[in-house]
Amino acid sequence: NLTVPGSISKIGKYAFHSYKYLESVEFEDGVEEIGQLAFCLCANLKTVRIPNSMKYLWGRTFLNSGVENLFIDKNADICLNDRDFCGTKIKELHLYSNCYIGDQCFADCKELTSLVIDDTDKTNEYWIGSTAFKGCEKLNTVNLPESTSGIGYESFYGCSKLKSIYCKASTPPSVGSSAFG
Repeated sequence: NLTVPGSISKIGKYAFHSYKYLESVEFEDGVEEIGQLAFCLCANLKTVRIPNSMKYLWGRTFLNSGVENLFIDKNADICLNDRDFCGTKIKELHLYSNCYIGDQCFADCKELTSLVIDDTDKTNEYWIGSTAFKGCEKLNTVNLPESTSGIGYESFYGCSKLKSIYCKASTPPSVGSSAFG
């Protein structure tokens, strides 16, 4: 298990890439960035805790790792980028509208069944990136916040079990082509 103290503001690229002995990582308040591929292919990594100080995951950060449990502080104004959690084993995902979801961020999470995004700031427009959840074959329920303004191209493409989509927005969001194909 790893606890990254708040006195360390940034984890560099490839820092723990393919490290097989890591089971959980908690970032204390003060950590702001995690570099590309920093925890990629950490097969035994099951739990990740992200504090409100975190601002950026710089792409493919936890790509194809064993992450099952992701906890992001509801006050974290964070940008999840290209394939940060792609191919992980997350089963349920609860995020907040101040958490930007970039392209392919959670694509191919084959165990994901439920997605809930709650509003934290209704003044900002919320957008889900293209192919963000593409290939999440078991995803069956999606709850989107009132601030939802757009759903990108192929965001939920290949989510063959998707039965329920609830969007609290009073104005229907723009929807990219094949978003639910």
